[in-house]
Amino acid sequence: MTNAMPIVFYAAAAGAGLLVAAQLALLTPTSKAYQAASGFFVVLALLSALNAGGLAVAGLPVSYVLASAALLGALTPLLRLYVDDLVSDVPLTWRWKDLTHFAPAVGMAGLAVLAMALPPPDLTLQGLILVIDWAIIMLTVLILLQGAFYVYRVLGRFAQLQSRLKQVLSVSAVSELFWLRAVTALFVLNGLLTLVDNVGLMAVSELGFAAPAFAFTLVMGVWSVRQAPLFQPNATNAERLRLPESPPQPDGPRYERSLLDDDRLERIAARIEAAFAAEKLHLDPNLSLRKLAAATGVSEINLSQTFSRFLGASFFDYVNARRVAEARALLESSDDAVVTIAVAAGFNSRSAFYTAFKELCGQTPAAYRTGLARPEKVSGRYG
Repeated sequence: MTNAMPIVFYAAAAGAGLLVAAQLALLTPTSKAYQAASGFFVVLALLSALNAGGLAVAGLPVSYVLASAALLGALTPLLRLYVDDLVSDVPLTWRWKDLTHFAPAVGMAGLAVLAMALPPPDLTLQGLILVIDWAIIMLTVLILLQGAFYVYRVLGRFAQLQSRLKQVLSVSAVSELFWLRAVTALFVLNGLLTLVDNVGLMAVSELGFAAPAFAFTLVMGVWSVRQAPLFQPNATNAERLRLPESPPQPDGPRYERSLLDDDRLERIAARIEAAFAAEKLHLDPNLSLRKLAAATGVSEINLSQTFSRFLGASFFDYVNARRVAEARALLESSDDAVVTIAVAAGFNSRSAFYTAFKELCGQTPAAYRTGLARPEKVSGRYG
């Protein structure tokens, strides 16, 4: 009876995983992101089913443990492939080299099959058994190292993405992936608990694994179904957002080949400021570098260089500084609620408004309005 609740949680996680996998497979069958995510939930469901079986049936063979290890080895490669396509500005396709990510998992699965095929231990098989034991140890270490590296890579993609997005977006699209960073952290935490439990550093109850497994599957499942690839065409966004290959570096080789001299940069900056002043482009919560290019008649690459080299700010920072200036004027001239003013100034969320306002003014919008601490003028030539 002590295993009843863990079995229920594992079974529920297995069922939820299969349902999510089926839904993802039906959403966009040709998307690598959805295919990788669907595979991730299938593996997660199988792993939960094996865990439930291990609690329900006593004395399972070693092949059961090896099969579980093989499934664990497949999870992080699928997570990496999912994130790579999710944040790519071009749809990715499967390549033969993608299969190499699953080599340790396939090797462990092969040992599981071999363990099932072997007869009971015999003196004549001691040499083979010793070889298998060493192969299991090596593959286990390899799976752990691979998992740690892939999780590190996934988290690193978010940090790189934030910098790249600021060159072309006026809103923080990375916040849309906060859920994925959170569940990745939970995934790491579960892996650490498993490790310390297996080596005997700390005893973790089975319920301590089963309940989080169900919660992890459920939360990640709901958000995976809702999350479309950020920068690829879909039903609601027919145009693909183009991202620079790397964060612009004013002194880097990318700009050494630029044909824009200081006079040209100054003229483009004047066109940018004139467009914002005349059309109040910053009031569009979905303003992008592409929209600004259409409004000014200047190419996106020239706009990007002007922001970085002449205006000294990313597109994101420039637009949000103008929004903060708009919000300050509204706070001084109206009694509207702060949230209403945030929307009127072009912010797409309350949290984004508060973050930008406090960063530029040194205090919250409410403190600014009540005059508790009069802020200095917003810094920067675009303020």
